[in-house]
Amino acid sequence: VAGNFLHEIFEHIDFHNRQFWHLEIHRRFKNDYAGLWAELIEKYQQAFASDEPQQQQEDTLIEWVMTGVHDGLATPLMEGFHLGQLQAHEHLAEFPFYLALSDRVFAIQRIHDLFDEYKEKYNIQMPEFNHANSARYLNGSIDLVFFDGQRYHIADYKSNFLGTAQQHYHSEAIQDSMSSASYWLQAALYLVALHRYLSVKLENYQIDQHLGGASYLYLRGMNGEHGQGYQYWRPDSEFILRLDAILGYFSEDKLDQKMGLNC
Repeated sequence: VAGNFLHEIFEHIDFHNRQFWHLEIHRRFKNDYAGLWAELIEKYQQAFASDEPQQQQEDTLIEWVMTGVHDGLATPLMEGFHLGQLQAHEHLAEFPFYLALSDRVFAIQRIHDLFDEYKEKYNIQMPEFNHANSARYLNGSIDLVFFDGQRYHIADYKSNFLGTAQQHYHSEAIQDSMSSASYWLQAALYLVALHRYLSVKLENYQIDQHLGGASYLYLRGMNGEHGQGYQYWRPDSEFILRLDAILGYFSEDKLDQKMGLNC
C-alpha cells in the first residue's frame, strides 16, 4: 500500500515546483489511502507520545513525506543530474508499452545466456528463469520515461525495505537486491521497449546517441547523496540490440513465412 501511494505521488507532482506538493499528498492520503493515513497517525502518536493537536500531527507527517520526496528528486543519478531538474514536458509517467514478439518458441534460455555473458562487466548475478513455452507479446507500464537534454531514460520506483539504516541502501546492497529480484531483466526489457518506440517516433534515431539507461530508485534510501538509494545502469547498445533480436518481431516472422510459401 505504501508503495502504491508513493508511486502515485511521484506520478502526479511537478518535479520542478513543490508549491502544491502538500495538497497532492494530503488529497491522496484522505481520499485514496485513508487506512494508511490512520496507521501513520497512530504510529506517530505511539512513537512520540504526542499530545499535539491532530492538525499539527498531520502537518508534521505531510512535511516529512514532502522531505522524502524532495530528497529522492535531489539525489544525483548520473554526472550530477537529478530528477528535480526535469520540467513537466521532459518526462512522462506510467508509460505503457506493448512488445510484439516472434511467433516461435520463446527463447528464455538465450536471454539468460546473454545476461550470463555480461555478468562480470555489469556485476550482475541473474537467477535461473522459469521455463516458458511461448509468448506473443509483452506489455507493461514504465514508471517514468524522461529526457535529460541528451538521451531518453527510464526510471522505476521501488519501495523495497532493505533495512533501517542508510548503509542498507548503498550501491552494493541495491545491486544485490536487483539481482535477487531479477530487476536487471525488467530494466533491460524496458530499455528494449523504449528503443523500439524511439526508433519509430524519433527522426534520425541513433541508439548510441539517444538511448540512455535505467535508474532503479529505492525511495526509502534516497537522501540526496550520490550512490545512495539507487542504481543507474546503461548497458551497451550491443546488449540491447541482441536482446531485441532474441525477442524478435511477430510481423516480420509472418512476412518471412509468407515469402517462403510464395517461393
